[in-house]
Amino acid sequence: MEFPPRFTEVKQETRKSCITRTKHITTHAGINEASASEAELEVVGHVRPIKQHTYTKKIKAHADQSLAQSLAQADHSLAQSLAQADQSLAQSLAQADQSFAQSLAQADHSLAQSLSQADQSFAQSLAQADHSLAQSLAQADQSLAQSLAQADQSFAQSLAQADHSLAQSLAQADQSLAHSLAQADQSFAQSLAQADHSLAQSLAQADHSLAQSLAQADHSLAQSLAQADHSLAQSLAQADHSLTQADHRLASEGSSCTDYEEARIGVSSALFISAPQRSIVGAVNQSVLLPVSYRMNGSLNVPLLIAWKRNDISNAIIAYKLNNISLGEDGSPLKCDGSLFTHDTYLDRVIFYPENASLRLLSLQVNDGGVYTVSFRDARQSRDITLSVSSAQEPPGNGTSEGASGTWSLWTALA
Repeated sequence: MEFPPRFTEVKQETRKSCITRTKHITTHAGINEASASEAELEVVGHVRPIKQHTYTKKIKAHADQSLAQSLAQADHSLAQSLAQADQSLAQSLAQADQSFAQSLAQADHSLAQSLSQADQSFAQSLAQADHSLAQSLAQADQSLAQSLAQADQSFAQSLAQADHSLAQSLAQADQSLAHSLAQADQSFAQSLAQADHSLAQSLAQADHSLAQSLAQADHSLAQSLAQADHSLAQSLAQADHSLTQADHRLASEGSSCTDYEEARIGVSSALFISAPQRSIVGAVNQSVLLPVSYRMNGSLNVPLLIAWKRNDISNAIIAYKLNNISLGEDGSPLKCDGSLFTHDTYLDRVIFYPENASLRLLSLQVNDGGVYTVSFRDARQSRDITLSVSSAQEPPGNGTSEGASGTWSLWTALA
């Protein structure tokens, strides 16, 4: 614990007072070694040592009593001084507290005034800042409005220029397109004219070539027929025409008979059959045409039976009985009249063309492949066409190889 400065001063003064009183008591007793002579000290030291010792004890006892009283008084004075010091300290503390409270009050008042002034200054600053900001925003809005107006004006001008340029470009493009179309039309017209001229020339040449070919064919056919007739006449002249009873094909009664062999030979020589494609490839679910054509040289005995058959089926697919026929100048059929018979398996799946004897197969299946034979009964002529059916959906192709299977006759099925 630290004592105030006043307490320390009182303590030092009390100590000094006690030391002074002790010296006074010693002097009053008659002992002053400093003032005694050296001889007296020697006598006192040697002659009366016992008396001096007793006297010294008394002096010390008296000094102790005086010291005790002085210490008691000093303690009392010290207690009073401490009480006074405490009272002074309490008063000082009270005054210090009062001064501190006053200082705090003044500081609070000053702080409140400072804060009030600061708030007022801050409010003024905010007001000024708001006013400046409002002015700045107003100026910015005005500048933005001016910029937008200028931008709109520039954009409108740009759009007008772009529209004008686009209109010019479109006009030029239309003009160029019209010119190109005119040139294209002119070129197309010229090309068509040239194509028509070339086609006319080609047709004229083809007609001329066909006429020459037909003339040569007719001449060759006439020569062949003349030779055949001459050979037939010679054969008939040399042949034995007597009747035999054992031949059951001839009638045993009557005055005349017919040589069927001679009639059949005449029929065969008058019919010409052509099959331009001997191998054809078709696709599943598609249709395919088995093309055949025929022509006649002169009249033909009717009715004539035309039949189509497949090599792996015993019955005919179709059988057409030709009852009447009209021929063109080259011997090609123009109009046919007859009866068509179709096998139940191929109902609604085949189309027969009597004018050229061609057959169209519809909705092909894989098992429709095989060798198809067209036969003209009583003419002893037939043609084979090999059909292959592909499982993929491909356009039908044409081959050139002839069928490998032999010709199937329809005589048994249609007898």
